Amino acid sequence: MPSRHESVNSDHILLLDLDGTIVTSTFRAFEAKAEVLREVSQLAPTNGLSVRHHIRDYFLFADSLPDTVREEARSKISEIITKYELESVSRSTLKPGAADVLSYFRECMPVCVVSNSGREAVDETLRRFGLEASFDLVLSRDDVPDLKPSPAGILLALNKFKRKPEAAAMVGDTPMDVIAASAANVTSVAIADGVASINDLTKEWPDFLTRDLIETKALLTRLWRLS
Repeated sequence: MPSRHESVNSDHILLLDLDGTIVTSTFRAFEAKAEVLREVSQLAPTNGLSVRHHIRDYFLFADSLPDTVREEARSKISEIITKYELESVSRSTLKPGAADVLSYFRECMPVCVVSNSGREAVDETLRRFGLEASFDLVLSRDDVPDLKPSPAGILLALNKFKRKPEAAAMVGDTPMDVIAASAANVTSVAIADGVASINDLTKEWPDFLTRDLIETKALLTRLWRLS
């Protein structure tokens, strides 16, 4: 029996960030990174790592440590970041139009999450808003070899569903989403109602800038000639 996506005409695939894109985010990045630095500095010199660095840099730093402390450092970083992620999830709300966008695009193509959040926080977000069955693939930072702005998660999704980059769009609310999309040669759609400013988003030259998910739906419908 053919799968749902083998029975439709669209060869496209929709990739979305989660926090700040599908749901609101109140992640306290400064506090989370400050706590990470305090804890990790007890295991090894942090060599200039600061709260200005991205969380991805913290994991890359841990990977550079000697075998004797590498796993302990990664575990400590993940534990602290997850604590703050779950705190944000408890205060998050579903973005306007999110449910409609997901059901609309899933009628004709795979819809996937590519998130830098950990698996525990991602699963809690999906449970909180009843979105467990709303995606064909959900990738957290625990499921990919590298975090955005690396294109690793996007490329995994394209490979799984045998989609070409030119048939894909990555929708996100941060410069990291735009950079990852560009690196994977997929269409980048930056939405302006998330955590990043319009100025920060436009610095990375997204292919499209939309106000929200509702406008994104209209844009991709026209771009992909879905109706």
